[in-house]
Amino acid sequence: MFNLKVIGNIVLADKIIKGGSLLIQDGKIATIEAKSDAKAKQILNFEGCLILPGVVDEHVHSRSEPTKDIDDATKAAASGGVTTIIDMPYDAGAPVTSAKIFNEKVSLIKEKAIVDVALLATLPKWGGSEYIDELIKVGACGFKLSIYETDPNRFPRIPDSELIKIFSALSKTDLRVGFHAEIDEIVKALTNDYRRKDPLNPLSHCKSRPPVAETAAVLHLLELAISTKVKLHFYHLSLPRSLYLADCYRKEGLDVTTETCPHYLILNQEDMLRLKGRGKINPPLRTQKDQEGLWQSIKKGKIDTVASDHVAWPKSKKDNDNIFENSAGCPGVDLILPLIFHYGVSKGRIDIHTLIRLLSFSPSRLFGLSKTKGEIAVGKDADLAIIDPESSFKVKGAKSFSGAGWSPYEGMELKGKIVSTIVRGEIVFDGEKIVKKEGFGQFIKR
Repeated sequence: MFNLKVIGNIVLADKIIKGGSLLIQDGKIATIEAKSDAKAKQILNFEGCLILPGVVDEHVHSRSEPTKDIDDATKAAASGGVTTIIDMPYDAGAPVTSAKIFNEKVSLIKEKAIVDVALLATLPKWGGSEYIDELIKVGACGFKLSIYETDPNRFPRIPDSELIKIFSALSKTDLRVGFHAEIDEIVKALTNDYRRKDPLNPLSHCKSRPPVAETAAVLHLLELAISTKVKLHFYHLSLPRSLYLADCYRKEGLDVTTETCPHYLILNQEDMLRLKGRGKINPPLRTQKDQEGLWQSIKKGKIDTVASDHVAWPKSKKDNDNIFENSAGCPGVDLILPLIFHYGVSKGRIDIHTLIRLLSFSPSRLFGLSKTKGEIAVGKDADLAIIDPESSFKVKGAKSFSGAGWSPYEGMELKGKIVSTIVRGEIVFDGEKIVKKEGFGQFIKR
């Protein structure tokens, strides 16, 4: 007698078991069968639906906006088939730079989370290498740094002299260091220019962060990384050329991995005139040609992961007429799976196995979570996203569990509705509402 039996079209790495059964015991996948007569205390029949491994969204900012927290982000995650988030360390007021701050955040997870949460750490502008060991010991799954400075304390630019020390220290571990890659001098000089001459034009944001600001930063970091043999990861790449550069160094033996986001695959800079501040993202939206180049890069296996870069800014921080007075970023942890399913799988750009590689398998592997997460396999956590491939829904930001109240994808009709989300063998979202209390989610150590 198993705890749970889940019936449907089970999507594995290399095949789909149509009408298969997952037998779940004590939160783990006990067996996978094409047909099963096994008995269970609870049976969930999702006939015609796809049973996917729960999404591991490796790029979520749950605490950048002071009015939002881990509960908001994980409720949104649950409603979108995301069973684990990897939370960014740039929390408002307290970036995660020490074991003390890290452990305080773990306590918040145990109190507030609906789905499971792993944590990245960051490092201060100076002397950061001294904090690496203590952050690894408390369970950091990686480090996130930047060479673009948003704020000298919360989001600093790490100088090269410090990066070499950090890279050298991390190269002795199996942890990956990831970057926001934009050249500080280029962006700040152009931002000052466009602030002065054309601040009411939404496209001024794109012009102030030209492609070379990203590609030059990528190249710079690749050179530093190959000299120290650190494991390097790039967050939110927006350009095919950035991927080309990373691939060149990968062929030279560097362990370098890449992420892009739904907004770069689905939106482009022409949408800025419609979205205005709600389309302000760093790096910015690019051209339609770049967008198609990213899809081609996915088909060629040049992109390792797709993540949401979720941040639930309220409308008040996105609706300023001066494009530069708006916060950068958008909500989306609840839409990442439907968006990539609709624009990728349904439109024939990728197959379903590529989708689960990008959204589940690769992020769990890259950040040391694959012992329990990221795949439907015997012995792993029964984390499942059930999607009805024929059911459509319209995006309505006001109804999002994130609490942002808006979406850059507002009004889009997406094919592929999440009908249930299961974390460790228990339903957390039933297709309409969150059915677990805050604190059900667990902190996941690397």
